[in-house]
Amino acid sequence: MAIAYGLMLLISIVLLIVYCLVIKKKDKWLTVFFISICIVQLGYLLLSISSTVKLALVFNKIVYLGHITLLMSMFLNIVSVCGFKYKKILPMSLIIVGGIVFMMICTSGYLPWYYKDVSLEYVDGAAKLVKEYGPLHIVYLIYVLTYFCLMIFTITHSIITKKVAEKKHAGLLIAIVLCNIIMWIIEKFIDLC
Repeated sequence: MAIAYGLMLLISIVLLIVYCLVIKKKDKWLTVFFISICIVQLGYLLLSISSTVKLALVFNKIVYLGHITLLMSMFLNIVSVCGFKYKKILPMSLIIVGGIVFMMICTSGYLPWYYKDVSLEYVDGAAKLVKEYGPLHIVYLIYVLTYFCLMIFTITHSIITKKVAEKKHAGLLIAIVLCNIIMWIIEKFIDLC
């Protein structure tokens, strides 16, 4: 399993390097998107080779940090691609909300708010956190679902107001968001091990 995570990290780093070298005019949120993917993959790799619960929780927080910035950058990219203009307060507000959610996640291992209990189990040689969710875990679920709803709303609104240049671009955006939703549901609710 660690090999698969290592391979995914390598691919994400190569994609980031290719993006940085090939694209002359870089979009800051697309750059954040590629960096976030690297952070998530690094977190998963380190989590899979963790030897203690305490270490696994630290690496799990890295994964969450990557997810939080990934959702934010993905949404802001969709807003830009759909032709909407936004004020600087939007990204700042999203960063503040993401920071608050991340601080709640950081209570894991110290307070029973995000995770009531955590243990480490090894599946096929890879470490896996076994978690009992606390009362604040629902906030992260709402955070993720809100972003997915905002993305779909933005794309739909851009189709209705004809802000997207071509409907195939809107279709591609919807497909990407729906694939992300499906992957998130599979990861969250279906135990593949």
